[in-house]
Amino acid sequence: LEGSTLPVPQLLGICELGQGQHKRLCTDYSKLHCSEVTLISILLAKNTLLEVLDFNGSLIGKGASSLATAIAAGSMPLLTLRLAENGMCTQLAVELVQALCKGAPHLQELDVS
Repeated sequence: LEGSTLPVPQLLGICELGQGQHKRLCTDYSKLHCSEVTLISILLAKNTLLEVLDFNGSLIGKGASSLATAIAAGSMPLLTLRLAENGMCTQLAVELVQALCKGAPHLQELDVS
């Protein structure tokens, strides 16, 4: 994955990190390729610690489909999902909402502006 540094401890969710970092994944507006989002999503599907996913400004576009699959798995105790400025089409947004209904019943904050 060229030019990207993936936060492996947060993605794997295998241990608690200082200052609650194990509960939050933020891409800091880094642009992600679809293959990167797919890899991240595979890892997230088994993560049992993440409460906050912040993909604001990452332009994940079609990668939202694999993210929806990870969320639908229901393993993350997801409370917040930030996906602003990601270029998602209506079809992907619907897929994401369906995944949230299935796998994130305790979601409190959603940003898809």
